[in-house]
Amino acid sequence: MLWLRLEGLSSADTIKVVCQQLKVTSLPDVIATTVVQRSLGNPYFALELSRGVVECGILKVSPDGGACELAPVRWLARWLEPDPDVTQQHVPCWLV
Repeated sequence: MLWLRLEGLSSADTIKVVCQQLKVTSLPDVIATTVVQRSLGNPYFALELSRGVVECGILKVSPDGGACELAPVRWLARWLEPDPDVTQQHVPCWLV
């Protein structure tokens, strides 16, 4: 049996993959840092997190691409420091 060990993406590569997926030139620092920390270099997790922040309205991407902006602070605070008492009915599992 042959095993192939894959290393995680670097921080820069993680951000690059997410930017390509969202069709933006850059991410706000707080989003980039959080995606890098939570995905641990796993491209699947990074893409799921980026999809999630857009779907939840935490990050708004302009329709023509290229630019994005953060949502109101209350959403961002919930994403960065989730409340352990909140059930998954209120917060999707990939945000916790």
